[in-house]
Amino acid sequence: MNGEAAIIEVNRRRAEVLYSGPAPGLIPGVEQVNFRVPLETAPGKATVTAYGGKPGSSFYGDPWPRVTIEVR
Repeated sequence: MNGEAAIIEVNRRRAEVLYSGPAPGLIPGVEQVNFRVPLETAPGKATVTAYGGKPGSSFYGDPWPRVTIEVR
């Protein structure tokens, strides 16, 4: 991401991104994204999809690998 905006979806609903950028205290190149799970997300397993990059870059709009989280 290199400090560029990230778009996060949880079960296909847009999540609020609180921080997107370098991970403090880790080696250069490690990126961190903090986000808030949408209130409408039901408890249980949820699929998180992240998108990043800036318009015009070769990977803009392509989703990164999906992960599953547990929502309580």
